[in-house]
Amino acid sequence: MDAIRIALETGFIPHVDMIFGLPGEIKEELHDSIELCYNIVEMGAKTHGHVFMPLPGSAYENMPPGRLDSESRRLLGELSRRKDMTGSWSTQEGIAEYLWSQN
Repeated sequence: MDAIRIALETGFIPHVDMIFGLPGEIKEELHDSIELCYNIVEMGAKTHGHVFMPLPGSAYENMPPGRLDSESRRLLGELSRRKDMTGSWSTQEGIAEYLWSQN
């Protein structure tokens, strides 16, 4: 948060990337990450959201894709509608789930 504050004080608008649904992430951690996004936005920065997608050739290629609960989708959707979050988190969740189902 200090880096965001310093960037804002010097006239920059930070864009903070967030990845949701990382392997081992529990529901409470997911909700904490989303709350952090709201705090970042309150400071005046923007967020860029992603849902974890296991990429071929990576150390996590055999891990399941990230999954969001309905409340998380609602809150991220709210940020997106307000233009406080960019990114293809919703599309990524669907693509990752489809690819996982093909294995």
